[in-house]
Order: sequence, then C-alpha cells, then structure tokens
Amino acid sequence: MSEVARGSSVITYQELVDRIDAYNPRSPSFHELITEIARDEHIAGRGMLSAVVVRRDTGRPGDKFFAFAETELGEPLGDRETFWRDELKRVYEAHAGEIRAPVAERAISVRLDLETERALDALVATGLNRSDAIRQAVVESAERARRTSLAEEAKSLSEDSEDRAAITEIAAFMDALSAER
Repeated sequence: MSEVARGSSVITYQELVDRIDAYNPRSPSFHELITEIARDEHIAGRGMLSAVVVRRDTGRPGDKFFAFAETELGEPLGDRETFWRDELKRVYEAHAGEIRAPVAERAISVRLDLETERALDALVATGLNRSDAIRQAVVESAERARRTSLAEEAKSLSEDSEDRAAITEIAAFMDALSAER
C-alpha cells in the first residue's frame, strides 16, 4: 500500500490480495490487517493508508473504511467523498519520496493453535486490540528471554572457579587498600 501511495495511485482490494498472495478479500483477517495498518499509519501522522485501497466496482473504499474512520478513530466524516479525497491527499503527501520500510512489510501473519487463540482472546478481553496484545506479548517474551539469559550467565560465572578466584583476589586487594587508609 505504501508503494501505491508513493505513486499517488489506488489499488483494488483484489489487486492487493493478489500482490500479497495471502488472503481472500472477503476474509475477516484481510480486513483486520488493513485496519491495523490504517490505525498504525494514522497514529504515526501519515493518514489512513487504507485510503488507497478501493472497490473495483466503485473506485472508492468500502463501507468498513468509513466506519473505521468514524467509530474507531473519531474522524468526523461529513461528506464521504470529500473525506476520502482529503485522506487520500494526506496519505499521498506523507508517502511522497518515502524510502522507509512500509508498515505492511513489517506486518506478520501467524497461524494460531487453540491454546494460543485462547491466550490471545484473554489479552483482548483486557481491552487491548489483537495487534497491541501480540506486540505486548512478543516484547514481554523477549524481555523474559533476556533476563533468563542474564541469569544463566551469572550462574555460569558464579560456578567458574577461575572467575571466583579472581573475585577473591580483587576483594583482598580492595581490603588491603582500605586498611592502608
């Protein structure tokens, strides 16, 4: 979608599906992906990137685009056509000359087993959206792994007789310095 925005163009839902080769355009997961990208881009101040995705029959975004803008982002729509044109202009301007990795390229797709789906549902029940819940879980998991790694390293060092001998020698030297005062 960023590439389309950089070209000041639009893409149909089906063309987007064909490009990413992963979803059915009527699939809830496809619309969820587009919604999350739109939210992230809007929060980053680059407009709703999903404005570049249009229906083949109308050349305009679908109803979910407008519903999301109004209900989830609190954007006053007024005339839908004017809102969409203004949003499209905002997106084009934000992506003109852009060389950063687009949000869609940082997105991942994961197949969840039943246990993981239940865990994700439990996180979502706390008020997080699915993307925020997954991001939080990944960050917390990485932090736990880092702490575990540090604990294992500390344990390894404490069991190293050469390291313990060096620590004892340094402690004795420090004691001797303190005694000289």
